[in-house]
Amino acid sequence: MNAKNTEIKRANRTGKSDADHNRPGPEVVRFLKYKDNVSVMENAKRLKGTGVYINEDFSEAVRQKRKDVLPSYPTQNAVTSPT
Repeated sequence: MNAKNTEIKRANRTGKSDADHNRPGPEVVRFLKYKDNVSVMENAKRLKGTGVYINEDFSEAVRQKRKDVLPSYPTQNAVTSPT
């Protein structure tokens, strides 16, 4: 990913910073092109262990629907014990 070619439509901080741990608050970034968003999300795993996290910003309605549906899906790593 080349950050120099990534076009940002808007970026702003939300919420409060964590002064106790000297961390800034969350930031919401909107990209001009969808492919830039996809590229950032695909490369987010490279930040593992750095203390920087990248997540999608879904609406409350989408989060609630996913929360309601999630328990109905079996987990891939579920271990069943013989009874």
